[in-house]
Amino acid sequence: MSCMRGFVTIAIILVSAGGAFAKPAVVRSGEHGHFSRLVITADTLGAWETTSSSNKYKIEFSTFNQGFNVSEVFTRIDRQRLQDIVSQNSTIEFRLACQCDIEIFEA
Repeated sequence: MSCMRGFVTIAIILVSAGGAFAKPAVVRSGEHGHFSRLVITADTLGAWETTSSSNKYKIEFSTFNQGFNVSEVFTRIDRQRLQDIVSQNSTIEFRLACQCDIEIFEA
């Protein structure tokens, strides 16, 4: 099966829930025909920087270090565009399965 060129869009949404305890950012997904949507939601993510190499895109947050809950990402999207997500306390890396474009923005 060949991989169609498509968009993997990552929307970074800053949500101020006013929680007293630090908790991981939740990563949600959705499939929309010609693109896949990923939304990262946390109490606060702060400043971020991206790096890329080959089919990997990494977002590193300078002040956020509570990790990421990615357990539900592949329940709504398949692995045709996004192969895997690897995360640590302040970084999240998206490993692509195709030559997809990435658009990252705050909403």
